[in-house]
Amino acid sequence: MEKENQIHETYRKERLQLEDQEDQLRQMQKNMQQLAETTYSNIRFSVRSFECPKDSLYFAQKELRRLEERFSHELMQKRKKIYDQQDEVERRYRADLQRLNKK
Repeated sequence: MEKENQIHETYRKERLQLEDQEDQLRQMQKNMQQLAETTYSNIRFSVRSFECPKDSLYFAQKELRRLEERFSHELMQKRKKIYDQQDEVERRYRADLQRLNKK
């Protein structure tokens, strides 16, 4: 029974750690979106205030959008890695329990 409890506890700790990592990614995504919105607003204000050509606004928005997409892509890759790790933790947990029950 102690071995089973140890298996459950290890599984629980690993899952919590991965869930925390996933939460951190969600927070990073949210922060990135807020930063992008603020930056868009600041760019529009600057272009209007300094009477910059509209091309400047278009270029800045395009570059910011490109950076957003790149960041989002990187977050998706990290999220996929976490999902793969969660699957591995689940697989190992089930295998450990099954091995324990066969004894």
